[in-house]
Formats: sequence, C-alpha cells, structure tokens
Amino acid sequence: FRIIIMGGKIVLPEPDGNIQKCIKNYFLTPKEISDFWKIFQKLDRGKTGFISLDVVFKKIEWKRNIITDCILELLDIEHDGEINFSDFLIMITTYCFFEPPEILKFMFFVFDQDKAGFLEKDDLQSLIQAVHDINAAKGEEFSGNIKLSWNKLEKETSKMDYEELKRLQGMFPKVFAPAFRLQQQLMRGYMGELWWELKKRSLQDKKDAADAIIAAKKKKKEDKIKKKKNIKIMRNMGIVKYYCCFCYRDLYDPSRTAYDGLTEEQKAEKDREFALKKRQMELKMKNPETVPWEKYQQKAVPSKGGNIEYLDKKVEATERPREERAKSRQEKRAERLKDPELKLKTRTTVSGMDI
Repeated sequence: FRIIIMGGKIVLPEPDGNIQKCIKNYFLTPKEISDFWKIFQKLDRGKTGFISLDVVFKKIEWKRNIITDCILELLDIEHDGEINFSDFLIMITTYCFFEPPEILKFMFFVFDQDKAGFLEKDDLQSLIQAVHDINAAKGEEFSGNIKLSWNKLEKETSKMDYEELKRLQGMFPKVFAPAFRLQQQLMRGYMGELWWELKKRSLQDKKDAADAIIAAKKKKKEDKIKKKKNIKIMRNMGIVKYYCCFCYRDLYDPSRTAYDGLTEEQKAEKDREFALKKRQMELKMKNPETVPWEKYQQKAVPSKGGNIEYLDKKVEATERPREERAKSRQEKRAERLKDPELKLKTRTTVSGMDI
C-alpha cells in the first residue's frame, strides 16, 4: 500500500478492516489516507505505531472524557489508552462525518444503558454531566444556563425516547452544545473544516447519484410490469375496444381486486377495520394469554364454559373482609379516643398509620 508523491514514496500501513471501511463508506483516496498518516506520524513521536488518546484530544485543545471514550466504544475499539492508525482513522472520520441528528442518536445510544429505547431521568442527568465534563463524585453541580435548563428538563418528563430528546435539543440547544463543538474542533484540528465540508458535499453527490441510478432501475422495472399488464388488458378487451373505450380498461385488469371496486368511503371503512385488526394482533402478541387467564375464563366467561356468577361471588368474598377490616380499625380508633391513657400515646407504624 504505497503512495508516490513528487518522486518519493510513502509507505502506509497494511489496510485492515477499519481502513477498508473508511475507504468504502467515505470514498477516501490513497492521497487522503496518506494525509491522515502524516498527521498520525507527527503525533507518534516515539514511532511505536500507537498514540495516546490524551494526545489526540490535546491537539484540538479538548479534555478526554466519557463522550470521547464512548466514540471508541461505539466502534467496538478495544484500547488501554492508546490507539493505532486504523483506530485513529475510523474514530476521526466517523464522528466528523456525523450529521447533527446522528450525534444526538449517538449520545442517546450510549446513555441508554438498558437499550430499552428511552432514557430515565438519571440517564439524562449522566448524559448532561458527561457532555459538560461535570464530576458529580467531586461535588460538582450544574451552573448558569445549564442549571436553569436542567431545572426545566426535570419538570418535563421522567423518561423520554429519542424523538422527545430531539424536541428538547431544539428547546435547550446549549445543553448538548459541547458534543457538537467536539465535532467542530476535530474537523478544525484534523484536515481543516473546508476539507470536511468539501468531502461531505462530494460524498452526498455520490450518494445522490447512486440513489438516482436505483430510482431509474426501479422505474424501468415498474414500466416493464405496466407494459405487460396493458398487453393482457388489450387481449381481454380487444384492440378496438381497448383504444375506443379506455375508461373501461380498469375493469379488465387481471390484477384488479374487490377492494379496487369500492368507493372512497368503503375503502376508508375497510382501512379502519384492517387497522383495528392489526392493532388487536399486535396487542395479542405483546400480551399473550397465560394459563391462569385461560383458567379464569373457563370459570367466569360463559362463552368459554364458565359462570358469570363466579365473578360476583369473588367480588363478594373480597368485599366482606375489607369491610370487616375497616370496621375493626374504626372500633380500635374509638377505643383509643375513649381511653385517656391511649389518647396521650401516639403509637404509629413505620408508614405512619395508627395501630
């Protein structure tokens, strides 16, 4: 893997999986990889093939923190505080090519520890502390605008999904600003902001060209299917009727279903019925019927062979002890009020209820 520049040779490391990913995903040229390699060699003063993460972020005047380490965690890069060239390359390129929504998704993914699809209030607090490099163990707290924003966020909701987090980012942009500033500093420190902007634009143009090719192929396929369908309709109608009575072509369409013959109101009704059945199926899959529930239905549901009186008896059996307990509590309270010695003593349980 060699680059020849101005008559000299620059030998680059053997491209491993990470370097190949960067070439494939970001269309990096050998010249661009050699530029990153030069930067890496300047940071690797000991010429060991490894550089410290502290050195990487010191170059951009940034303190290494949990957010910077989570970038490596996202990319499944194992390290002991030092990384090689391929790890350096994929870390810088991945974070710098992130769009703003992707940075927000990255932070959401990292701090959603249970991977349940939402952040608890404690997770959100840890996220904001990490972004602003606040060490709660040392007694450091939010201050200034961040404190005001956090006080408002606390009242918003106890937990939130990604869409809610995105909404809060629009309301309180300063809360997550350091994560976006980190990307800007990396772009300035490595290759320069202009290079990244031009590279992003070039990458977007290539993606648009690829999407255009896919769309053209899809349209060609659809036109081919439509042509075959029209040939079948023409055979069913006859050539004269096909061209003279074109408004009846849909009636001779072999792919036509009963749904296509309905009016708009009937279609809307069918769509509502379908959505209802789909929702019922989803709920059934999420909440399957258990054995105890089936046994209960066999006892209480008439269509399942049960007796509706079973439920009345069950309610009556639970209501009676409840009434007796309430009555006994009232009697005990009345006795304490009558007895002056018991009235002076305040005997309570842990929960504060009278006994």
